Amino acid sequence: MLKMPKVILMVESSRGSGRALLKGIAEYSHQSGPWSFSWETGGLEKAWPLFQNAGADGVILRDVDKVKEVLAYGLPTVVIGHQQTEIRGVVNVVTDSEAIGRMGADHLLACGFKHFAYCGYARTPSENAQWSEIRRENFAKRLIEAGQSEPSSFNLPMDVREWPRHHRAALEWLRTLPKPAGLMACNDDCGQRVMDLCKSAGAAVPDEIGVIGADNDEVVCGLMDPPMSSIAISF
Repeated sequence: MLKMPKVILMVESSRGSGRALLKGIAEYSHQSGPWSFSWETGGLEKAWPLFQNAGADGVILRDVDKVKEVLAYGLPTVVIGHQQTEIRGVVNVVTDSEAIGRMGADHLLACGFKHFAYCGYARTPSENAQWSEIRRENFAKRLIEAGQSEPSSFNLPMDVREWPRHHRAALEWLRTLPKPAGLMACNDDCGQRVMDLCKSAGAAVPDEIGVIGADNDEVVCGLMDPPMSSIAISF
């Protein structure tokens, strides 16, 4: 009797993207498996002790801090990109950030906006938000192709604990934007922060600033008032 492969899943479920990834993995297993799964809802950090004693045949994980330690075990590995660039020697799953940036521009152009802006995440030595910059570049490129000017841009830190330090600068940036403006946020978490800042700046959404995010996390988007538009990504 053949042994059923055991796969460790180090994918968090706190966001819609993580839940969609897990659903896709399950569907693949049903079609091509079966596989046996070990999964920790909190992602790699909480699953690390489980992983070290699991006797796994393979692992699927986000590219978080301990990814190098996981790779050192030599197991077949799939890395789901988020913070880093693609990792050599393993299968990488990444979003099509070029297309996402262009889709954001097309949506805001279709809404009739003539002024545009982009809010993304800053790259730091510990967090490489290259995907945010790729989305910004392609958002701008599509707008310029459509005859619009280069959009204004602002970067927030990925670490939410650092956001209060940038609150005043972000407010001033929003206040100086020509209105009405169509604004793309690099993802839904960033978009949520932008919409909160719009309220603090006294800028009505969507009449003065129309915001679109990316990931289409129904919970995050639905918490906004009005609900935030977002690009659906096929995780």
